[in-house]
Amino acid sequence: MNKKDQNRLRKILYALLAKRPDVFGIILEPEGWLTYKKIHKALMVEQGFAHLTPKSIKQFFHLYQPEGFEWNETRARAIPSEESVELTFHSEIIPQKDLYFAIKPKAHKQVKEKGLNSSNQDWIVLSEDKEMAQRMGKMVSHAPVIGKVRVKKALSQGAKFFRSGELLVLMKYIKADWLDLPSLPKERKAPDETATITKKESSIAKKGEQEDKKRKKEEEKPEEPVMAGSFFATPEDFLGLVEKDMSRRKRRSTKGYKTGKGKKKYKGRRR
Repeated sequence: MNKKDQNRLRKILYALLAKRPDVFGIILEPEGWLTYKKIHKALMVEQGFAHLTPKSIKQFFHLYQPEGFEWNETRARAIPSEESVELTFHSEIIPQKDLYFAIKPKAHKQVKEKGLNSSNQDWIVLSEDKEMAQRMGKMVSHAPVIGKVRVKKALSQGAKFFRSGELLVLMKYIKADWLDLPSLPKERKAPDETATITKKESSIAKKGEQEDKKRKKEEEKPEEPVMAGSFFATPEDFLGLVEKDMSRRKRRSTKGYKTGKGKKKYKGRRR
């Protein structure tokens, strides 16, 4: 990383960890700490830093040791003297209009039915600006679901809201009837088991059956011996030919000959 990129990254980290984390849609942990993973999520939408990873951010602190920060193996923070007090102290407020938040698509159904609850150390982060809610959603999903909290209804049922910076509002829980969420996507019906075989699979199966029948037919057909020449003579055929030739010679010896003295004359047709 060249000197110019080092200085620019240091300025962005200073804004994130010391002055305006709300601009990034981020809430600092107690005592101002932030994990490298969360720092990475905040920098993902910043031009020129999309190639960074949590590991490379950690290496930046350990290698270049920028002034005004503290870090360890898992997280980093601005030194307390540089950090604004209001970043970790959240005052209670009464919002004047509805608030937006973002969730993962896979949590859509559960949130719509049961609402939202934070853990003991975390907050549910909202904003009066819908674009900020979309920015926060991009940190958790490529296609976040944007919802809205009906502030008046929530206040009437005892909800409490807290300010974080100038752009963010925090809550510990949100009941389902305070929410305004998009309709759930239609669920795709599971395909019928009897119709799972496609036309292509059916064609392949039919072709295979035809080949099996052909192969079976060839296996049942008796094998014919093969030898050089135009035919193959069995012993029976050979004996038949001999007997036929002998009978023909016998007929030739008696037919068309005259017995007696002198030379025998053959009167039959010469073959």
